[in-house]
Amino acid sequence: MANASSLNSKLIKEIKKKKFLKRKDHIKGMERTLRHNFLKSIYVPGNNGILQEFKKEEYLKNDELMKYIYSDKSIVFHAERNQHQSSISQPSLISAMLELLDLKKGEKVFEIGTGSCYNATIMSHIVGKTGFVFSTELDNDIYEIAKENLRESKIKNIYIDCKDGGFGLDEFAPYDKIIVTCATADITKYWIDQLKIGGIIVCPLITRGMEVIVRFKKVRENYLEGTLHYYVHFYNMGGIFSILFHYTYTKRELKTMNKIIKNYAVIDEEISEKINKLNRQELNDFYLYLSLKNKNSICYFESEVGESKRGYGIFLKGSAESGIAIIFDKNLYIWGNPDAHYMMINEFEKFIDSGSPNISKYKLRVYSDANDIYESSKDIIISRKNSTTVFEMI
Repeated sequence: MANASSLNSKLIKEIKKKKFLKRKDHIKGMERTLRHNFLKSIYVPGNNGILQEFKKEEYLKNDELMKYIYSDKSIVFHAERNQHQSSISQPSLISAMLELLDLKKGEKVFEIGTGSCYNATIMSHIVGKTGFVFSTELDNDIYEIAKENLRESKIKNIYIDCKDGGFGLDEFAPYDKIIVTCATADITKYWIDQLKIGGIIVCPLITRGMEVIVRFKKVRENYLEGTLHYYVHFYNMGGIFSILFHYTYTKRELKTMNKIIKNYAVIDEEISEKINKLNRQELNDFYLYLSLKNKNSICYFESEVGESKRGYGIFLKGSAESGIAIIFDKNLYIWGNPDAHYMMINEFEKFIDSGSPNISKYKLRVYSDANDIYESSKDIIISRKNSTTVFEMI
């Protein structure tokens, strides 16, 4: 069996090279939290797209699988019918989110999305014996896994509950910090109400399929101000506050999309040539711009297994003729209603003309009471289920 502590040390060094894990208490928190202790099983994608399960007693004897567990990758630990259900997030991403959260000793933190309890355990070491971590998990099967992992860890300053985290945990509020470990399309009033003035929320906020890590500060009652930081891809948050049209789609939900792209759509060579000049960050910047500017924007993943290819663009649907204009493999595929094509060209040209704004060029305001909103000419208002977000280009 490969030495887990040694593998964990190598992982920490790798994360530090990526300019994360700058604080000693964060490093110690990760040093004390061995990843394999939270994995009863792992699911590894094969070349055929099928997830292969390895039980703990199997992977502990396999040095390559242990190295995989202690790599800077997300690890699927629960799956059904070859579909991902939950994973331990990429360690460097966890580190980046905790850095933005600015968690300190003695603080009380609320987490939405317990998963395996790995992140909650790292946070429990950071806040120490005088602090506490409260966490919710909606899925009962995953909750049972987390509960067993917590029991085995014997850590006393973590409380987990199986419920819809969108409602928060009012009985333990107010919280110094809140962290969301699944893609959320809403910043619920319950989180805002249960956060102290000056408190921080860090979450993957998803808008029409584009996910970004956002850091919010509660400035006053019913009001947050935030900044955008990293492009990410998390599992979608379930429960009453999920907003399906903001979420990403896969081949399972849009069965005809892949067929259209491969068999019927044509490529706009001129725009594709311009798109190919963009690097990955710049392309994501355009996707973010499109997600905010056009209500017909859609994010489509070819598969739920492995490093799936992503498409982003415009999908017109309804009683009129359907149409798509979607960027896939850095080519613009068009099909059906030509309005989709015209919209995409128009938005791309506006993006270029406005200086190709990157993720740092936006500020974000969140209102739980719509009557409090003030607007400027630069504002982009996105109404959600339980709050209103206002993006401002600076």
